[in-house]
Amino acid sequence: GQFVDEPDRALGVGPTEDEPFLLEVLQPLRQDVGGEPGQAVEQLAAPPGAGEQGIDHEQRPAIAHTGHGGCERGFLGGGHLCMVATPGLWMVTCKSQVTSQEASVELWEDVQRRISDLADRLGNSVVGIRGGWSHGTGVVLAPGKVLTNAHNVARGDVEVVFADGRRETARVGGADFDGDIAVLEVETGDAPVMEWAETNGSVGIGTPVFALANPGGRGLRVTFGFVSGTQRAFRGPRGRRIRGGIEHTAPLLPGSSGGPIVDPTGRMFGVNTNRLGEGFCLALPADVELRGRVDRLARGESKDRARLGIAVAPPELARRMRRAVGLDEIDGLLVRGVEEGPAGRAGIREGDLIVEVAGRPLESVDALYAVLDEADGTELELKVVRGSETRAVKVALG
Repeated sequence: GQFVDEPDRALGVGPTEDEPFLLEVLQPLRQDVGGEPGQAVEQLAAPPGAGEQGIDHEQRPAIAHTGHGGCERGFLGGGHLCMVATPGLWMVTCKSQVTSQEASVELWEDVQRRISDLADRLGNSVVGIRGGWSHGTGVVLAPGKVLTNAHNVARGDVEVVFADGRRETARVGGADFDGDIAVLEVETGDAPVMEWAETNGSVGIGTPVFALANPGGRGLRVTFGFVSGTQRAFRGPRGRRIRGGIEHTAPLLPGSSGGPIVDPTGRMFGVNTNRLGEGFCLALPADVELRGRVDRLARGESKDRARLGIAVAPPELARRMRRAVGLDEIDGLLVRGVEEGPAGRAGIREGDLIVEVAGRPLESVDALYAVLDEADGTELELKVVRGSETRAVKVALG
């Protein structure tokens, strides 16, 4: 507190002298407190009586006063104000900051208890994924079924590491590489199943997030954060745009993709897929659409979308590269790589510029994916520029 030597004035606490919170005198001047100022401080710092709230004797709130008479009860941030006096001196202190500090401590203690509880209850449902050189995380979805990201299982044989150290070889039961989810078939033993959350669109900015991971089977991690963004879009492993992502701040190690984010009750409302850097991560929302896809994958119904089997550069890069070698700048997708697949079999080469598909101009990579998603036949016609020559190429899909 601070000492004020004008006992006839009403006291107030506030951001400025013009707008103070008026304080009520809780102890009459020169009646209940006597002796030296140091004794007043000791009495102020003494433990409270029954029904009272303690106060930190190191608290030093700012004090302002007003020029008009009378006093009203004042509150500062929901705290409590105390005032004591010695002869000729007023001493004012405030419990608001102490109360705020205590609430902050209680908040983080609650978070700590929550993390510990979730680790105990859900830790056995979170598994490590080892697929070739890639390490990831998965979650027990049902007896004999583990959910993870498709990019964790893209290299053939998959090993699942359970919380008790047990290792089992898994088979990919179903995978959607464009949507970056996969379901593994593996002996889960007595590992408990994690429950889905009934979000119903309730996930928004500020929603608490608890992220669990077991990166490559190297041990359980549980972190805490908040949803920082919704409806985020990002590219899947094959370049298709994935929409509706949940951005959050729960920190994750490499190898955490495929692990769950859960609400405070321990129900899963997202599947981590990307780390954005700077402390942000992206998760697939566990909405009705995702759960439907997961159910189909669990039944072995892999999602097969039409694909050409090529890697492409976007139009802006294609124009620069053609300009650099003295060719006309033309909008289209520049072929940067060709793998065994429909386009390769049709004669598409690296360096070709695809300017149209099924009669539609290609102004972006997403335009190509839109045509492929709508393809209902077995063949597509591509308009290709090779050097300065334009040609039509028919590609058999499948």
